[in-house]
Amino acid sequence: MAEFIRPADHSGGGFVPRASDIYIAVMGVTGAGKSTFISACTEKEVKIGHDLQACTQGLDVYPCSLFEGKNVYLVDTPGFDDTTRTDKEVLKEIALWLGSSYKQQIRLSGIIYLHRITDNRMQGSARKNLFMFNKLCGRNALRNVILATTMWERLSDEGIGVKHEKELVETEDFWGFMVRQGSQVRRHYNTKESAMGLLQIFVSSSDPPVTLKIQEEMVDAHRRLDETSAGRELDSVLAQEREKYKRELEEMKAEMKEALLIRDNEMTEIIVQSQRELLAKIDRIDRDREQMKVSLEAIYSERIAELESQLRQQQDVNSELQKSLCEKLVFESESSSELQDWQMVQPLQTNNSKLEASHENNIVNDLSEYDDHEAREAHSARSSPSPPSSPPQTWVVRGFFDIPNKFHPVIFINGENWFFGRGGKENYSKLPNNVDDFLSKNNNVRFISAGMHDCIYVVCTGNDDAENRIFKSGLVSLVYTDLNLWLDSASRGQILDFSLGPNWYYFAHDAHHNTQCSFPENFPVADPYIRIEKVSFGYDDTYVAIFSDGSIKYHLGKHYPHLAEELDNWGEAKIVAIQLDIKNPSSWIVILGNGIILYHADSDAAWTKDLRDWAINNYNARWWG
Repeated sequence: MAEFIRPADHSGGGFVPRASDIYIAVMGVTGAGKSTFISACTEKEVKIGHDLQACTQGLDVYPCSLFEGKNVYLVDTPGFDDTTRTDKEVLKEIALWLGSSYKQQIRLSGIIYLHRITDNRMQGSARKNLFMFNKLCGRNALRNVILATTMWERLSDEGIGVKHEKELVETEDFWGFMVRQGSQVRRHYNTKESAMGLLQIFVSSSDPPVTLKIQEEMVDAHRRLDETSAGRELDSVLAQEREKYKRELEEMKAEMKEALLIRDNEMTEIIVQSQRELLAKIDRIDRDREQMKVSLEAIYSERIAELESQLRQQQDVNSELQKSLCEKLVFESESSSELQDWQMVQPLQTNNSKLEASHENNIVNDLSEYDDHEAREAHSARSSPSPPSSPPQTWVVRGFFDIPNKFHPVIFINGENWFFGRGGKENYSKLPNNVDDFLSKNNNVRFISAGMHDCIYVVCTGNDDAENRIFKSGLVSLVYTDLNLWLDSASRGQILDFSLGPNWYYFAHDAHHNTQCSFPENFPVADPYIRIEKVSFGYDDTYVAIFSDGSIKYHLGKHYPHLAEELDNWGEAKIVAIQLDIKNPSSWIVILGNGIILYHADSDAAWTKDLRDWAINNYNARWWG
């Protein structure tokens, strides 16, 4: 066996790649045989040392020392059907390694893409993996790709495999396009000789290493992950999944109505649970799509933050261990000879400390070997920020305005959307286009509230203050099923208050004193003689509730700065309107019956200008603070 040649220069303390090093990525679906292939080539199950491991981030890199005079590294990449990671997480890991290695002048000499020949058809995860692989590589890199079929030894009839292989090669959407661009088709027979034969193709090749499409896009063109070819492909896949779940929710709507009509409580509960599971999946997809809007530098910073968190956790473990050992030492020293006990405990303390310190040092090495200049700059800016030009607001802004008779202001803030208006006065708003279109024809808004999954519910009134138009956007009828059925029913009276919240929370009551609600578990038990008149739901399980006797109950946790003390200070004054932002737990507005208006927001919150202008232009407000 040839002796493995270590990288030439370690003087800087980090891994320094050499121009002659050969890097080969191994890709394919889970279960295609990647681990078995790499084990056959490396004769070990050990990751490469920390010098290179820090560069690889979430991917595993193994040295292959079986080629005389050659440094060969195999990069084990996760598939886009990984059971422990989402496709978004897999793409970010692959992008991070490819981006960081590209910046360190590491280029792939080739890619071996493994595919099970036992698969009868190219569908599902195999098709998705192949499409993502194409987008990651780009056309120019396909000449350095080997498409290798595996699991031949599991076929009872090799003719079946030959037929499958022919279909792969001749179908344009499968391997046909890649073969025309120069990709080679080979068979891997699950032996060391077969695996080494595939590697030999790249080791002996005179072709230069390749630059993958995603490396050009994220490093050279400075695109965000969602703007790359691979990112757009994954976003398209996620969008299709989202639409599929929405269709399933729509189908459940009829089932739910039928179950409610026949009062089948068991079926109703099953459907509600299924709806929640589908909505949770939609939630995850929405988060994944949003979290792909990141640059390579941002992914670097995320990785450093993860490593720092691991380091802190390990240091806490070490500290607890030291404390425990010291307590043991004191206890033992009190019951026998101090010197003898110290001699007994000291080796135990030293050995345990070495064990825990080893883990801690591994994490420190990961951090110290993170040798990308831009990443360090990004991390430095994040961990030691200079004073911002507009510091985060830590005070409450106050105002006072003239309150007209029958004053029912409508205030609404929800992340990047807001509405301030009422009673034919000039409205100030920033809302989704479909809501804006509705309000352009129905100016007299009585209620507007937003909840989960972009649900928005708007109630407009006529000049007599009676309801005449209702608008629902998003998935109101599916997310808030019971509430929606009640709102659509002919038996209810005019709505007096209405509020949607996160986690399927809602509250509504009408002129007949009927109430529909779903509250957090920490919501106070209602007194039968005291009605709930108004509820504003906030982030997670926070809320402010106003009762018919004038009392106020709230649960704000650590959110909505200064609101609790303001509610306590103004407890005697009637609250005319209150709004918690369910998307931003630092934003809130309160309007009191004595003309006082208060709000708190981040310094860059765009809605604050509209709020101030609305109050000034409509109600002669004077602001201070």
